[in-house]
Amino acid sequence: MREGYMKELLSVILTEVQKKYRYMNEVQRLTKELGEGLSSDDKLVTRMVLEMRGNELEKISNCDASIQRLFSNTAEDIQERVHAVLRGDVPADVPDEDENVMWKQIADTVQATKRIWGQTVEIDRILSSRLAGGESYYRK
Repeated sequence: MREGYMKELLSVILTEVQKKYRYMNEVQRLTKELGEGLSSDDKLVTRMVLEMRGNELEKISNCDASIQRLFSNTAEDIQERVHAVLRGDVPADVPDEDENVMWKQIADTVQATKRIWGQTVEIDRILSSRLAGGESYYRK
């Protein structure tokens, strides 16, 4: 029972973190596009891109909430493992090979998402500094 439940839980969590990764890729693409719009001083493009980026960020937030709901009523040991994998750490003591692969896929996707997020924040930091100078969000 527990083995089947874990595989199903991990499968759904994997699906959510993969969706989050795709949304984060889109946020990064839109952030780069925002920079292009700002460079050409195209206010319409800038406004549209900001709205689209906001929509993608909302989807990311929904993924996080969905993942939280998935395991919030599980046993404490499962919650601890899921929290760890959502930080990018794979549990060391998973005897089932298929389940271990799923844990690793989740951790790898989480790490890739973190890398994209870091790159996106850096792009955003540059854009913000260019626009706002000393008043930039990142200077505070």
